[in-house]
Amino acid sequence: MSSKSKGKPKAEGSSANMAANGTDDANDLLTCCICLYAYDDVNRLPKLLPCHHSFCLDCLIQLARNQVKFDCPNCRRTVELEEAGDVSILQTNFYVTHMKELMTLKRKKKPRGCKRHSQPLTFFCIKCEIPVCQECTYAEHSAANGHSIQDLKNAVDEQRRTVEMEISEAQGTIMTNMSQSKYLDAEISNLFASKETTLAHIDKTFDTFIQYINRRRNKLKEQVNEIHRGRRDTMNRHLEDLKQQTSRLSNAVEQCETAVSIGSISDMVSTKTMMRNKRSETQKNTRKVRVGPNNIKFDQKQGEDRFFSCLQELGKVLCDSMLPSIVEIRPHPSVASIFARISMTLYSYNGDKIEQNANDECPVTVEVKDPEDYHIRNMVQYRGNGAYDITYRPQISGDHYLKVLFKGHPIKGGDYVVPVHSNNPVLKFGKKGEKACGEFMYPRAVCVDKKNCVYVVDTGNCCIQKFSHVGEFIFQFQIIKENDAYSGCGIAINHETNVLLCTEVCVDSADLSSAHSVLFYSMEGQLIHRISDPVNMKRGLCVAVNSIGHIIVADFENNFLLIYDKHGRLIKKIGQSGSAAGQFNHPTFVCVGQDDRIIVSDADNNRIQVFDKDGSYLYHFGSKGSGKGKFSQPFGVGADVHGNVLVVDSGNKRIQVFKQDGTYVSSIESLDDMLFAPRGIAITSDGHAWVADRDNHCIKKFRYM
Repeated sequence: MSSKSKGKPKAEGSSANMAANGTDDANDLLTCCICLYAYDDVNRLPKLLPCHHSFCLDCLIQLARNQVKFDCPNCRRTVELEEAGDVSILQTNFYVTHMKELMTLKRKKKPRGCKRHSQPLTFFCIKCEIPVCQECTYAEHSAANGHSIQDLKNAVDEQRRTVEMEISEAQGTIMTNMSQSKYLDAEISNLFASKETTLAHIDKTFDTFIQYINRRRNKLKEQVNEIHRGRRDTMNRHLEDLKQQTSRLSNAVEQCETAVSIGSISDMVSTKTMMRNKRSETQKNTRKVRVGPNNIKFDQKQGEDRFFSCLQELGKVLCDSMLPSIVEIRPHPSVASIFARISMTLYSYNGDKIEQNANDECPVTVEVKDPEDYHIRNMVQYRGNGAYDITYRPQISGDHYLKVLFKGHPIKGGDYVVPVHSNNPVLKFGKKGEKACGEFMYPRAVCVDKKNCVYVVDTGNCCIQKFSHVGEFIFQFQIIKENDAYSGCGIAINHETNVLLCTEVCVDSADLSSAHSVLFYSMEGQLIHRISDPVNMKRGLCVAVNSIGHIIVADFENNFLLIYDKHGRLIKKIGQSGSAAGQFNHPTFVCVGQDDRIIVSDADNNRIQVFDKDGSYLYHFGSKGSGKGKFSQPFGVGADVHGNVLVVDSGNKRIQVFKQDGTYVSSIESLDDMLFAPRGIAITSDGHAWVADRDNHCIKKFRYM
């Protein structure tokens, strides 16, 4: 008895501590760990994340912030929502709400111990699964009676772990059911799309059949009309002949009657002979007209049996293939202006891959929109085993939004966000410096030779530097040796004669005045010729050469183009100051495109103008702005053999790609290595562009094809 009396107070103390701890744990369970407010049934409704952590609705709304994705505050796992900011769709944690109700009921009830012994319930009978007091462990719940006793605190912890495992498994089942519900919802939606498309197909098919029936009807009607015309014309001819014979005989009768009335014997004799001859002739020429069967009828029985027999078997409704209700998307790294690929696999609701026969039409189409909500053309190609490739060319960087459609209807759950990275330089060289090899001071123009070696007009250092196709310095030479106040601004290569052409400008003033000469250099940097035309050329900053060696100079100050022959004789002036078609407001760069078309950057008119090889205006494209196809101070312009035109959109710090007709293709934005006052551009034969990044004092290479 003494041992029992010593044990009771200890059990009572343990029970009190355990009860306190249990209450604290329960309170933690019923409280949002972010705001520390208790859950309720309205704004602080407990919501369950896929990672099985719960938070109140208000806190999750703040976390989502109208986004599709956010991270769990506990485990940092990414949570994806079907719609931006819509956290209400998340599963409510009914276990927490149930516990809240139980705790509320428990607080209303007075705590009670063992009814038989009036002692605290400090132990747990594993066999009976009920809490018991210490006296119970010696009596009906003793080990001798086959019962197993456990400390109540340990039992609570063990039961909690068991319940949590059950909750976790139940939540997993809930998530599985939610996924299955989403896929089944997609299946129902696709079934509707299949039904609507099939009905439309039936209508189209039978409309075609009706057209054939109408054609047959019209053909039969034409046959009736043709028979009628033929028979009618034949009988009309007979009728006309009969009328003419009758008329002639009637005239003869009238003559005879006149002779009889006069009574002259000679007249009667002559008229009698004439009458006899006329009557004989009429009887000879007049014969009874024979007509054939002229009753036109339509025999509807002809082919009727075969028609109705075929009609009963015309068309067949099938339901023998699976719907693509589950879409799996795997985007590959995408860069603006470069063709990109997205891998897609289609599954049925049962999880089977959707196979496609070689001649079958693709069961889905894809809609791709860029950040400016512009539809991007794409191609879906079957690769076998349920796999497809989606190919598209993003025009700009940023998140692109992909939607998969089945027969024109969006597949539920088939919406994806595909990131497109900025088109940054694949190579660059140079830094700010004076006179040293590979250093630049405001490089302004570039060109490439047949080996893709790069020539740079280093305007600030009054020299031209040559580099390999990978940016390795080769050599440099001064633009002129007599006066360091003169440098160059534009450069071109006559590939037929292997001659470098460079405009000569005075760099004493900031506006590059006195640019009225074009210098001719060998590819090794030897000055071999000069064209000076101070009468006509005032600020000829840039130069180009066409296929027959004609030299085209853009005069920034005079607002016109000058065309010289290969000997330096002025052939033609093109344009004048203004904003109308064919007029200029500070032309900057010029290049030659396909068919020797002359392409000019009309800087202050914020457009590109195109002329034919003889200088006749063709068209222009672009206007002031920052959107697609718009410009802010266009400078360098280049054309490739594929009909692409690349424009250095200096004010918008980007390069834009167009077709030669002015159709916008894409933008090279270089967001991770921004351009700063870019100027000249040169196109390589392998789909790259070199750009003179003037105020960054370097040359950058971009891939655009």
